[in-house]
Amino acid sequence: MAICHGRVQEDEEYMIRETHPSTVEEVQKSQLIRLWDVVFLGPFLIYISRKPGLSETEKLLLGLSGALTILYNGRNYLENRRKS
Repeated sequence: MAICHGRVQEDEEYMIRETHPSTVEEVQKSQLIRLWDVVFLGPFLIYISRKPGLSETEKLLLGLSGALTILYNGRNYLENRRKS
């Protein structure tokens, strides 16, 4: 079975960047979830990472997860908003 190499790369790009065509309703729901992640979830993870009683590894993982959540979802939110 022959697979067009360019098509495989294009499909992988869709999965990584989430740029596949979507309905307006799907995009709106996705945008609300991204906004929730940026405004509440990410900051909450960072807040929890500063609580006493956690190991340094736990603090690092929670803080890093919070920061990456904000960055990743914020970037995708702004990119999708720019496209619409």
